[in-house]
Amino acid sequence: MRILKLAIPAVIVISGFLLCSTASYGKMEYMKKENLKSCNACHAKAATKDAPNLNDLGTCYQKNDHSLAKCTVPPELKKS
Repeated sequence: MRILKLAIPAVIVISGFLLCSTASYGKMEYMKKENLKSCNACHAKAATKDAPNLNDLGTCYQKNDHSLAKCTVPPELKKS
């Protein structure tokens, strides 16, 4: 009986995390590949309705098949 008192709330909490969490598509490899300083180069700090979490550079990167070749990157966002 004691096990059920602990197991049932644990299952509810874990299933809530699994159902309510969102998938993340941004990867550290993208930042390293493009030689950027931080993830904030492409991602906004707060999500909006129109773009879930991407700023203009991130949207350009997404539309151009994950390449910054056609995007204008400000020099302060690139690594030295």
